[in-house]
Amino acid sequence: MLREHFIATQSFGRNSFISGTPHSATVTADTPVRVYEFNQQAFKELAMQFPNFIDLLSIGFANLDLTRSDVGGNVTSSSNADVLYLQQFYQGRLLAMAMPRTGG
Repeated sequence: MLREHFIATQSFGRNSFISGTPHSATVTADTPVRVYEFNQQAFKELAMQFPNFIDLLSIGFANLDLTRSDVGGNVTSSSNADVLYLQQFYQGRLLAMAMPRTGG
């Protein structure tokens, strides 16, 4: 069983959220926590209400990826290009999710 520790501001379940597939993990807390859960419709509403929401979420997702991929868990060892690439990747995916679909 893989066991990871998260700290405040970190997230989990982003792959399922972005792809719309079922979650592949069970998450339990060792201490009292506050968790915010939202579906894709709530995400769209938040993105419309708070213009910086997608930017902040994409930065958080990118940093989580870099922390997980770095052996020491130190984001500062990643290059600026790595950070920017991941931020733009997630920003594009999130923007696509937030935009209303048009029939064609």
